[in-house]
Formats: sequence, C-alpha cells, structure tokens
Amino acid sequence: MRERAPREFLAQNSCIDLEKRVPVAPLVDTRYLSSLENREVRDLYGPDFLWPGGKLNSKAQIKGLQRHGYDILLAGSQVKYGRRNVVDKSNENWILEDEYGGTAIAPRDDTPRSREPAVSNSDDLDQLSTPDFDDGRLEHLNSISETIESDVFLLAGVPEGPFSFASYLRGPRNFMLDLSRNESFVQKLLKFTTGVSLKMVDSLARYPIDGIWVGDGLATGSLISPDTYREWALPHLERIVNRAHEKDFPVFYHVCGKTSKLIEPIADSGVDVFEVDSPDNSGLSLSDVLEKTSHRGTVIKGNIDPLLVANGEEEGIRQTTRDRIREAQGSGRFILSSGCFLPAETPPENVQAMTDEAKQLTG
Repeated sequence: MRERAPREFLAQNSCIDLEKRVPVAPLVDTRYLSSLENREVRDLYGPDFLWPGGKLNSKAQIKGLQRHGYDILLAGSQVKYGRRNVVDKSNENWILEDEYGGTAIAPRDDTPRSREPAVSNSDDLDQLSTPDFDDGRLEHLNSISETIESDVFLLAGVPEGPFSFASYLRGPRNFMLDLSRNESFVQKLLKFTTGVSLKMVDSLARYPIDGIWVGDGLATGSLISPDTYREWALPHLERIVNRAHEKDFPVFYHVCGKTSKLIEPIADSGVDVFEVDSPDNSGLSLSDVLEKTSHRGTVIKGNIDPLLVANGEEEGIRQTTRDRIREAQGSGRFILSSGCFLPAETPPENVQAMTDEAKQLTG
C-alpha cells in the first residue's frame, strides 16, 4: 500500500520531480503516430491488433518521443481488447475478433470500433476466461526500456477500468440498462473484469516500467451519475489501485468528458495521477481540479484541448501552455498534457510548440 504522497511516489524511480519542473506528456496513440510516420493507422497495430502495445506501435511511440522530447511514454497491451485476430478481409474495413469473442471493424486509417459485443447473456459470461498475459505480448516493454533514456517515465498497461471493460464486453447500451434492471448480472460481470485487470497488473509487475495507466472512458459524468460511479465504478477501481500500489507502481487514471461531479470520488480512489479532460469537456478548470483533489495530493495531468493542438496556431498553443503552467504554479502537482488523445491530423509543429514552451518555462 502506498505510504508516500503521489508526487513522491512518482519521483521514486524516475526524473519526475514535480517540485523542480512541470513535465510535459501529450496523450498520443496510433492515430497521431501513424500520421507522424506517414503510414496508415492499421499498419501500426501488427498482426494481433494490440492497443497501445505491440512491437510496431512501440517503435512508433519511441520515434514520437525522440521527435518531441516529452517526458512520459505510454506503452503496454490493453486488457479490454486483448489480442484481436483478423477474421474477414473481404472489404476495406476488416473484421476483427477479440480473445473474449467480441468483434470489431478495423478501418484502414482509423482505430477499430466495436461491432458485436462478446457477452449477450449470463451463459456467454460463464464461457469467458482470463487471457494469458505472460504469453509474450508484453515482451516489447523490455526493448522499450532498453531503448529510451533513463529520464523518461515508462507508463504501461493498460488494465482497463473494470467499469469500462464491462461496458465493452456487454455493449454500452445494454450495460447501462443492466445497471438498473439486472444488478446481479452487473456484479458478476464486474467481478470478471476486475479479476482480469488485476492479473494484468501482476503481469506488468514483471517488467521494467515506472507506472500503470488505467483508462475508464465510459465511467464518465457524461453517461453516469456520481452515485452510480461510487456504487459501480469506484470499488473496483480501488482494487486495481491497491494492487498496483502493492507492486510499488503509481497509477495514472484517465476519464474522458464530464468529471466535475466525479472528481471527489476519483481522488478518493487513491489514484496518483488524474488525467483531466479540457475545461469545455470536463466542466473543470485546472484550478478547480487542483483544489478539489488537494486533500489527497493527487497529481493532475492535463488539460489542453486536443482540438486546439490539432487545429490551433502555434502561438495560441504556446499561450495556452503558459496559462496552464501559471494556473498550476506552486502546486507541485501538475503534468502538462492534452486532455485526451491527439487526433491524427495534429501537426507535429503544434505538439512541438507545447513541449518546447513547457520546457522553456520550467526547465
């Protein structure tokens, strides 16, 4: 169990000393990296369509890091999708099947999107088994660690938040209906997704990483109430956080969209870093979220609008960077980032403007 403040926990195995400077770490995934490499999105997934892990994606992540010089690299293999096999190439949009039995559509130049969920009833759930995360899918973490400089924080995962993982397996609409109509089924589904995520944490602990990233995009105030979050998302997230802390890993937690009414329970979960979306999307200014999490010392990562980085002028991005750093000045609890993953059309010059401006201001 963590006994140190989050910023001390972050600094234990890396150069992230938040008392000395503001690190910069835009959220980048296959979409932006494929554009940076002038390749199609589908090219970077590899034969098993791991996201955001796998060898091809990891090489692209390293190139992005070398190009821009940011401080945190996100790698790993997500439990929500796991390995995905191509089962139909007859159309331009390939059909994938994940290792839980769900299917997805994989466009040539965009991220895959769900087509058919894996779980339609309790019998389907009974047939599910936990994947073997020690089957080689995480080996690229060793090569990444050997390639990057020691002053880069290697963030890995991704054990999906059990709530969002359950929503994926069931299908978002069906899952939301289950919350009010079939609570026993939801409890059973969340028990499975939590167990899978805990096993992923255990597997990640065998690799030279610095922290664990948990994405929980569907546990958002845009879709659920604070009471629903506390009852159905928070207890299972806490189990993931506690297991990561037992392994001596800080936890980065990302929720898209509205979190203004969820911020207190998020802080109470014990996550070390909360990645907050842009003010327009989250309903929170940086000052607000720093204040509302001060009782737990939670480090805040964010919250520049990714659409500004994608479509704005360089000077506007530099000014917003300066504004955010000044807003967090003195907190010792801030990492500069885009509020969510950067779109494919983001100009590299704009990412560089954000990175350079932060380093010029804080070293």
